[in-house]
Amino acid sequence: MNNRKERKRGSFATMSNLMNKLIVKLGLDQRLKEHALLNLWPTVVGDTFAGLSRCLFIDNERKLVVAVKDASVGQELSLLRRDLLRKMAAAGDGLGVKIEGIRFDMKYFHQKTTEAECTSTYKMPLPKPSLADLQSVILSDEEKEQIEQMRSGPSDASSLKGYELSSKLHLTARIASIFEHELRLKKWQSANGYPLCSRCQDPAPTLHGSQKMCAHCFYKSMSKSI
Repeated sequence: MNNRKERKRGSFATMSNLMNKLIVKLGLDQRLKEHALLNLWPTVVGDTFAGLSRCLFIDNERKLVVAVKDASVGQELSLLRRDLLRKMAAAGDGLGVKIEGIRFDMKYFHQKTTEAECTSTYKMPLPKPSLADLQSVILSDEEKEQIEQMRSGPSDASSLKGYELSSKLHLTARIASIFEHELRLKKWQSANGYPLCSRCQDPAPTLHGSQKMCAHCFYKSMSKSI
């Protein structure tokens, strides 16, 4: 019985090592960082605008493309653009993702993909991970160190005081938490047969359009075609 358990653990560890190499080979590590940054938007923009805007992708000019509910929301967020850019750029620096601007767009907020546009390679519903499933995903020593570096806070923390220090530490903790969740989720999805985006090779629960792209690549391609 013990030998069987050891073989099972060894097999899982081997699969995890292969997944680590695959993530690096396909450039998914950078995509995970970008996804983590996009998922940070509700925290940065605050409760008032979290439900009225959605961070979609990073364009070729390294600008965040943010879908807004209507023109008034876009106008209000435009007034906050400098502060939002400062916070998102700082978060991006912590993840190794360079951000140089923010672009607000009204085209995509209300857009719904039709059944024809939204296809999956599976007829049956894909499995969804539990918290225990995600926690069981094995991270490499390098990935653990990277997450801890994110959690350690800004390099200029010693020069900060009061609210500014608390705010930056909260942001870096949130960045680390989101990145770790994205990393564990993508590894779990890859190991459990989720289809891959034809463009970025990122595992995704749903593939969009005839080219079968993840939501990030789909919206990015739509932006180029308009």
